[in-house]
Amino acid sequence: MRFVFFSEYNHATKITFYHFLQYDGNENMLEDLKTFIDNAYFSCMYGDFSEYSLDLKHLLCEKTVEEMKEVYVDRLNTTIMVCQGTFDFDPEEFYNKDPCEVAVLLDDKFNNCQIGKYFEKN
Repeated sequence: MRFVFFSEYNHATKITFYHFLQYDGNENMLEDLKTFIDNAYFSCMYGDFSEYSLDLKHLLCEKTVEEMKEVYVDRLNTTIMVCQGTFDFDPEEFYNKDPCEVAVLLDDKFNNCQIGKYFEKN
Protein backbone atom coordinates (compact mmCIF):
# COMPACT_ATOMS: atom_id res chain seq x y z
CA MET A 1 0.00 0.00 0.00
CA ARG A 2 1.26 3.48 -0.87
CA PHE A 3 0.66 6.79 0.87
CA VAL A 4 0.93 10.50 0.09
CA PHE A 5 1.89 13.34 2.39
CA PHE A 6 -0.76 15.88 3.47
CA SER A 7 0.05 18.69 5.86
CA GLU A 8 -2.10 21.12 7.77
CA TYR A 9 -0.63 24.23 9.35
CA ASN A 10 -2.86 26.07 11.83
CA HIS A 11 -2.04 29.78 11.81
CA ALA A 12 -3.56 30.54 15.23
CA THR A 13 -1.91 27.74 17.21
CA LYS A 14 1.23 27.43 15.05
CA ILE A 15 0.76 23.66 15.09
CA THR A 16 1.53 21.49 12.08
CA PHE A 17 -0.37 18.27 11.54
CA TYR A 18 1.22 15.66 9.27
CA HIS A 19 -1.04 13.11 7.64
CA PHE A 20 -0.18 10.11 5.51
CA LEU A 21 -3.15 9.41 3.28
CA GLN A 22 -3.72 6.10 1.53
CA TYR A 23 -3.06 6.71 -2.15
CA ASP A 24 -3.95 3.32 -3.62
CA GLY A 25 -7.65 3.27 -4.48
CA ASN A 26 -8.01 7.00 -3.85
CA GLU A 27 -6.03 8.37 -6.78
CA ASN A 28 -8.82 10.34 -8.47
CA MET A 29 -10.25 11.83 -5.29
CA LEU A 30 -6.79 12.89 -4.11
CA GLU A 31 -6.11 14.49 -7.51
CA ASP A 32 -9.32 16.51 -7.07
CA LEU A 33 -8.32 17.52 -3.55
CA LYS A 34 -4.87 18.58 -4.76
CA THR A 35 -6.43 20.76 -7.44
CA PHE A 36 -8.67 22.48 -4.88
CA ILE A 37 -5.79 23.05 -2.45
CA ASP A 38 -3.53 24.41 -5.18
CA ASN A 39 -6.22 26.82 -6.35
CA ALA A 40 -7.39 27.98 -2.90
CA TYR A 41 -6.55 31.50 -1.79
CA PHE A 42 -5.74 31.20 1.92
CA SER A 43 -4.52 34.81 2.17
CA CYS A 44 -8.11 36.01 2.33
CA MET A 45 -8.58 34.23 5.67
CA TYR A 46 -7.71 35.38 9.18
CA GLY A 47 -7.88 34.11 12.76
CA ASP A 48 -8.01 30.41 13.53
CA PHE A 49 -7.64 28.73 10.16
CA SER A 50 -5.42 26.12 8.59
CA GLU A 51 -3.52 26.04 5.33
CA TYR A 52 -3.03 22.74 3.51
CA SER A 53 -0.63 21.06 1.14
CA LEU A 54 -0.76 17.70 -0.59
CA ASP A 55 2.20 16.02 -2.31
CA LEU A 56 1.16 13.53 -4.97
CA LYS A 57 4.57 13.37 -6.63
CA HIS A 58 6.31 11.36 -3.92
CA LEU A 59 4.51 8.12 -3.09
CA LEU A 60 5.53 6.56 0.22
CA CYS A 61 5.49 2.89 1.18
CA GLU A 62 4.15 1.63 4.52
CA LYS A 63 7.71 1.16 5.88
CA THR A 64 8.59 4.80 5.18
CA VAL A 65 5.38 5.97 6.86
CA GLU A 66 6.17 3.91 9.96
CA GLU A 67 9.72 5.32 10.05
CA MET A 68 8.41 8.88 9.70
CA LYS A 69 6.01 8.31 12.59
CA GLU A 70 8.95 7.22 14.76
CA VAL A 71 10.98 10.31 13.83
CA TYR A 72 8.22 12.70 14.89
CA VAL A 73 7.07 10.98 18.08
CA ASP A 74 6.95 13.43 20.99
CA ARG A 75 7.92 16.47 18.91
CA LEU A 76 6.35 19.70 20.09
CA ASN A 77 3.71 21.25 17.87
CA THR A 78 3.53 18.23 15.59
CA THR A 79 0.90 15.56 15.18
CA ILE A 80 1.14 12.52 12.88
CA MET A 81 -1.91 10.68 11.55
CA VAL A 82 -2.14 7.76 9.14
CA CYS A 83 -5.42 7.66 7.21
CA GLN A 84 -6.30 4.37 5.54
CA GLY A 85 -9.31 3.15 3.63
CA THR A 86 -11.51 4.78 1.03
CA PHE A 87 -11.39 8.57 0.86
CA ASP A 88 -15.06 9.55 0.95
CA PHE A 89 -14.87 13.13 -0.26
CA ASP A 90 -17.45 15.02 -2.34
CA PRO A 91 -15.64 17.27 -4.83
CA GLU A 92 -18.95 18.63 -6.15
CA GLU A 93 -19.10 21.08 -3.24
CA PHE A 94 -15.96 22.82 -4.51
CA TYR A 95 -16.93 23.35 -8.13
CA ASN A 96 -17.83 26.87 -9.29
CA LYS A 97 -16.42 28.48 -6.14
CA ASP A 98 -13.97 31.37 -6.12
CA PRO A 99 -10.53 30.74 -4.56
CA CYS A 100 -11.47 32.37 -1.21
CA GLU A 101 -14.61 30.25 -0.94
CA VAL A 102 -12.53 27.14 -1.68
CA ALA A 103 -10.09 28.05 1.12
CA VAL A 104 -12.95 28.52 3.59
CA LEU A 105 -14.58 25.25 2.53
CA LEU A 106 -11.30 23.34 2.88
CA ASP A 107 -10.83 24.79 6.34
CA ASP A 108 -14.41 23.95 7.38
CA LYS A 109 -13.94 20.34 6.30
CA PHE A 110 -10.38 19.56 7.38
CA ASN A 111 -9.33 21.95 10.19
CA ASN A 112 -7.91 20.24 13.31
CA CYS A 113 -7.21 16.83 11.75
CA GLN A 114 -10.74 16.32 10.45
CA ILE A 115 -9.44 14.77 7.23
CA GLY A 116 -9.26 11.46 9.07
CA LYS A 117 -13.04 11.26 9.33
CA TYR A 118 -13.26 11.16 5.51
CA PHE A 119 -11.43 7.82 5.35
CA GLU A 120 -13.50 4.67 5.75
CA LYS A 121 -11.78 1.40 6.49
CA ASN A 122 -12.52 -1.19 3.83
